[in-house]
Amino acid sequence: MSDHFLPASFASIERGTNVLYRNFRYINATPRNRKSFILQFGNVYKHIQPTEELSIDSFHHLLSLLCRDFPYSLVRNASRITMEVKEIPGKVQFREFCLKIFILFFFSEFMNQSALSFRTIDHKATGKVKASVFMKHLKDILEKNPNFR
Repeated sequence: MSDHFLPASFASIERGTNVLYRNFRYINATPRNRKSFILQFGNVYKHIQPTEELSIDSFHHLLSLLCRDFPYSLVRNASRITMEVKEIPGKVQFREFCLKIFILFFFSEFMNQSALSFRTIDHKATGKVKASVFMKHLKDILEKNPNFR
């Protein structure tokens, strides 16, 4: 092993570049890794104009160049959830969609837990629950899981 390996490795972690070209499981493992990936994506693609329009497939391709197994489902869900349409839109503005996909990506663990909580307390499958019951359930999750703090 080179004498420079460990210092270079730690420097990469400190700069946040340790997430480039890693698998999704790695970049999604911690909030620090997710934040680093988002920052690196911005650095790598800073030449793309904020208003440039891309297809969802093209946007996913950009993500896949930095993380080969970045899930298409996350991109698709971000387009469906944040744009309030049932079908995937033809084109999205780069900057606007970056904000949406990365909010979903960064907070996906919390959002998944929230969705599960909602389904768990919606016993009658009405799509409606009391806000106080939902908030109490989320508070219980936050108290049990230090990763959400």
